[in-house]
Amino acid sequence: HFDGRVVSQAKAARVLSTAEEAWDVEITQLGWAAPLPDQDFGGNGNLDIYLDDLGDGSAYTAPDAEDPGLTRDAAMSFIVLDQDIPDVDIPFFVFHELNHASQFALDAGESDAVFEWTASFVEYLTQPDAVAQTGYLPAFNGSPQDALDDFTHRDEYEYGASLFLFFVVQRYFNNANELVKDLWVGSAQRSTGAAYVNEPDFMDVLETRLAPQATLLDVYGEFSRWRSFVGDDDDGSAELALEVQHQ
Repeated sequence: HFDGRVVSQAKAARVLSTAEEAWDVEITQLGWAAPLPDQDFGGNGNLDIYLDDLGDGSAYTAPDAEDPGLTRDAAMSFIVLDQDIPDVDIPFFVFHELNHASQFALDAGESDAVFEWTASFVEYLTQPDAVAQTGYLPAFNGSPQDALDDFTHRDEYEYGASLFLFFVVQRYFNNANELVKDLWVGSAQRSTGAAYVNEPDFMDVLETRLAPQATLLDVYGEFSRWRSFVGDDDDGSAELALEVQHQ
């Protein structure tokens, strides 16, 4: 959806073709959940993507409504992209936001931090150029004293926290990137009240999957050390190099 008076047909077509590519990679190939049909909220049941004047070059994915026919907390969703996002950056945004739509289809009750860690993980996995062309990792590692799920930053800290997922996948699960999707599937629940009851949550399921080789406390401690001793602070003792691998 776009205003042809301010957005060119070529740009809209680029967004559409990128979204189709992202769907093929993330949903068809990697097995993430397809976004839920939105009961024709945007004209038909397809996933709606809006190009709008957000004024800050950003993007977001938001829920339309719960799907009462499911046995889990899941929501229909739509995507909004700033109409002034440069063409070169469109794949980063589209691949990231499409994953949010998949997340809403799996577990709309999960925490904001896990939403962003995961979408950034998938963005890096499918768009490896984003590693060098975004400020996610410098923002995250620039504040190693802060909590993993800290959402008080005015930078890209929460996106850089996707490094934690790469660490877990590579350190404990032999590079099985599908683990992250499986954790979302395992954390689904059905709340019965007005508010989501996020139990089990993403970290509960991760702790179960880690047993008996490690506890979350073990993982947090090791990751904190690795996160601190990088770049100019690298002491040379690390035995494993984290890499964002294209898939």
